[in-house]
Amino acid sequence: MKIWFTSDTHFGHKNVIHYCNRPFSSVDSMTEGMISRWNEKVKEEDLVYHLGDFAFLSKSKLAEIVNRLNGKIILIQGNHDSNNIRSLFWESHKSLEVNVNGKTIHLSHYPKSHECGLVLCGHVHEKWKVADYSGITNVNVGVDVWDYYPVSFEEIALFLEKNKVVSNA
Repeated sequence: MKIWFTSDTHFGHKNVIHYCNRPFSSVDSMTEGMISRWNEKVKEEDLVYHLGDFAFLSKSKLAEIVNRLNGKIILIQGNHDSNNIRSLFWESHKSLEVNVNGKTIHLSHYPKSHECGLVLCGHVHEKWKVADYSGITNVNVGVDVWDYYPVSFEEIALFLEKNKVVSNA
């Protein structure tokens, strides 16, 4: 089992293509492209933490997409995720601390300062990949900065090391 992170897929949200300059010609091509990229990396037995803003769709259409995606999905609710979709996911939380490869990581839709030393977040779309919040490293796992793929902790760690980003995790 491998662990993946992603955020801000905004399935069904036509305007996000323009707002974030996404390389898709339509909502359908964005949906199909991101499902394909997700399933290219994520296997059925894997765990995916989705850090919010999953979709702009009815619950039934959202369920169709969730059922096409590989892995067990844990939703960290974003500002565009309503409470009525929580049952579609393996788990749902407002925020969460997890241990990956011996590192404690805080998962949140929003960038923030947190005592654990490393925060994975979304919400900021294409604005930045890594930021410092009061001395705490925040990594944006949103699709807009990871080529529309989920990202593994190993990929995140390699990126931080390559770019000489020091985190307290």
